[in-house]
Amino acid sequence: MFDIGWMEMLVIAVVAILVIGPKDLPKVLHTVGQWMARARSVARNFQDQMEEMARQSGVDDVRKEISNSIHGFDPAARLKNAIDPTGEMDAQMKAMTDVGSLDPTAAQLAPKSAEEVAVANADAEAGIAPPAANPRALPDDLIAEDKKPEAPLEPGQTSYKGPSP
Repeated sequence: MFDIGWMEMLVIAVVAILVIGPKDLPKVLHTVGQWMARARSVARNFQDQMEEMARQSGVDDVRKEISNSIHGFDPAARLKNAIDPTGEMDAQMKAMTDVGSLDPTAAQLAPKSAEEVAVANADAEAGIAPPAANPRALPDDLIAEDKKPEAPLEPGQTSYKGPSP
């Protein structure tokens, strides 16, 4: 409660001996001890009365009801139900993770029929890897006309399009 260290206690003791004097110091300490005991007794009595009033007013019952209702509360389930009440998004996510990727195009490119699965397995056994798609590539319809890459330059040609120097 009070942040009093040993040095502060020593200073207080020296000041008390100088001010009160060594003759009256035991009487003063006895009186201070009695006051402290009375203050603790009053504080303990006050705390007991407050607890008794709380028991009589039914605060304990309310506290028990609240703690029981909190134990049945699942915020994750409520949030999941608020975001995806039909479960459609959850099913799509499971389908994508079953393929092995969270990339939605991977779920679309996954083999659907038994024949496609057999061909994919045969290719895998033969060591033929499926073509790797660039996940950062944009479809052509999303690339602006002026941002499309230009044709490679001819030997000796520069990329400067202004008038010749």
